[in-house]
Amino acid sequence: MTIKKDTAMPRHPILVSLLCIGLAFAGCSQPVFVEESDGLPPDTPSEENRPSVPTDDTHTYDPLSWDGETEKFRIEDDGLIRLYDTSDQAGTACLATPLTTPDRTCWQLHVRLSFNPSANNHLRIYLMADSPDLTGNVDGYYLQVGGKEDRIYFYRQQGDALTLLCQTEAFMRGDSSPEVHIQVVRDSQGYFQLYVPETDAPAQPLAIIKDTAVSTASHCGIVCTYTASNSRKMRVPVFRIHHDVHDVEELESGQFHPSTPSD
Repeated sequence: MTIKKDTAMPRHPILVSLLCIGLAFAGCSQPVFVEESDGLPPDTPSEENRPSVPTDDTHTYDPLSWDGETEKFRIEDDGLIRLYDTSDQAGTACLATPLTTPDRTCWQLHVRLSFNPSANNHLRIYLMADSPDLTGNVDGYYLQVGGKEDRIYFYRQQGDALTLLCQTEAFMRGDSSPEVHIQVVRDSQGYFQLYVPETDAPAQPLAIIKDTAVSTASHCGIVCTYTASNSRKMRVPVFRIHHDVHDVEELESGQFHPSTPSD
């Protein structure tokens, strides 16, 4: 039997080989590159993963101009503040912004931590301070999120002297990723109303305290204290200030008492 040669065979075997190789690779998936995780969600979470933040468009919020150790933070266009100390060492980091007035002022805050807070890993939110150097001996008031008892603490600071005005229960105990909304309202008489709501619409203040030991302030801001492993694990998605605040009615003397300091 005579075998007839196929005269239709391509004249360029090299091209045929390259085509076959290309088809083989076309059936393979592309390599996936995974960015090293620092324990936090992405900087721009999807809508379903974005934290629930109370919104109220009826207020006019103060523009904030952050200064201080800005190299240790990332400040996003939507206002999110993220600790991002690339030295990966233990330390503190401070941001401050001018405060137009502490009278009839409302601070709306949202804090997210990716660790269980402790005495060496916590966040201070200065509501009032007489200096932008919040790590110094300022006069003012601040909230501390975390401590050795996993509470939120409200302090008055006068130089190097601290006075605990009130504190929450230890609701963050054992929580490796606490997230909390906080609202503080101060009227022109020196009454502070502290809200730590469990829902998006707080109704009753956790505490109402009158304290006029410090009545003036030029700045507010945040101070992060952290160990090396937590140098990128604090976020403040919301830090807003407005002045749509009314004075509260005078309360009976002694109706509210500060908690006993324990931290």
